[in-house]
Amino acid sequence: MMDKTQEIAELESILHNYTVFFLVIDVLFFALLFCAVIFLIKFIKDKKNLHASNEYISYTIRGQEEERSRIARELHDTVAQDLRYCKSLSEKDNAKELLPQISSILGATIQQVRAMSYNLVPPDITQNDLAANLMSLCAECAEKSGIEFRFTLIDGTDTSFLTADEGLNLYRIVQEALTNILKHAEASEATVMLRNGSGSEEDGLYIFITDDGKGFEPKSNILLATGQKHFGLSGMERRAALIGAKITINSAKGDGTQISIMKKNSAIHKVSRGGGYMVSFFVIEDHSLTNLGIRQLLMEQSGFECMGFAFKTDEAMQKLSELSETNKLPQILILDLFLGEESGIDIMREVCKKFPSIKILVYSMFAKPGIVSIALENGAKGFVSKSAPEPELLNAIKIVLGGESYVQQNLVPSLFTYRTMLDSFTKQEQNIFKLILERKSKSQIADELNIVSRSLENYLSRIYSKTGCNGHEELIRRFGE
Repeated sequence: MMDKTQEIAELESILHNYTVFFLVIDVLFFALLFCAVIFLIKFIKDKKNLHASNEYISYTIRGQEEERSRIARELHDTVAQDLRYCKSLSEKDNAKELLPQISSILGATIQQVRAMSYNLVPPDITQNDLAANLMSLCAECAEKSGIEFRFTLIDGTDTSFLTADEGLNLYRIVQEALTNILKHAEASEATVMLRNGSGSEEDGLYIFITDDGKGFEPKSNILLATGQKHFGLSGMERRAALIGAKITINSAKGDGTQISIMKKNSAIHKVSRGGGYMVSFFVIEDHSLTNLGIRQLLMEQSGFECMGFAFKTDEAMQKLSELSETNKLPQILILDLFLGEESGIDIMREVCKKFPSIKILVYSMFAKPGIVSIALENGAKGFVSKSAPEPELLNAIKIVLGGESYVQQNLVPSLFTYRTMLDSFTKQEQNIFKLILERKSKSQIADELNIVSRSLENYLSRIYSKTGCNGHEELIRRFGE
């Protein structure tokens, strides 16, 4: 009986060992199979990327060769011919009499060379003047085509944080987008809009290029309606990736195209001051309790130093003059616009004239568009309503001291003039925008403009991205109330 029990135990042990062995083998097999599949997928993906990269390199080389041929052709057909003609004129017996004609030809030749040089590398781009160059580019495209090009730069848009390389690449992206419009879009109008981030958007530069052309289906962002690979779009994406920008393409057949570019402002603003303090401030406010409350709020924050306060304009200018004599002027001035019967605008002008290093932030209960505009025109770097929460004031101080302008978010829409806002839209987008503000529903808009819902959604997406809104309600809240 014991022998049989022992035999059974041995058989069970052998069976267990075989089971464990085959389980281990199965696990190893599937693990190796999984690794092999992953490796195969990566290999195929790398091969595709290499193929695409090689095609793009070939396209780039071909483009460079075509550009060289074009430049050589222009030099031969224009500059060389003009110089040869001038040489022949200078060798004539009456060359002195022909000097005005020679001078005129040489002047025109110089202009041609300058134009060729500008096309290769626009000089202002190297000076970081991106907005001015894009405006010129739009004007140039409009001049050589029958398309209406409009350029819109929202007031206060800051591009100073861009490096020369970032500015050049952004210029080239927009240039390629406008070239595509000229060559392929069959559009009657196109717009280019520049603005900074608003609301909850990331801080940075936002560029929108929109046309009302035939559109296309941007499969993988590289296919044209003709089925040919669109290396222009691929090149734009590569340039964007090179500088850490994001680019999105919204297009559909018959609905035009919008290209959106976002370059984040990665600059870190650091404000420092001797004595261990980061921010020094001065408060001008005629109500004593409000004056005290502002000072207490700021002094509760780490790194804030109060350099003084005043209730009236004369008192404020006297104290600021005394601080100036001891080289202790504040970095920022918190100013109320209405000081009893006195005007904060007057003291603002005086401070800007006598103490230009001081940045002025208006903190007022009066925040109508006209007042905000007057304050900004007269030297204010920021504007916050007293109805805003305390963090808004602290955030405004930080941004203004960082070298940027700041206007409280819910005041910004009122600063957009209606004409400036509409100029950044195509005519169809303008029609839709107006109907939204008239509280029309999507179905009513589609019926009234005789467009299908898919087209309407495309237009709405572009309007939302241009205004920084997330839907109908926010559009109405920001621009229609």
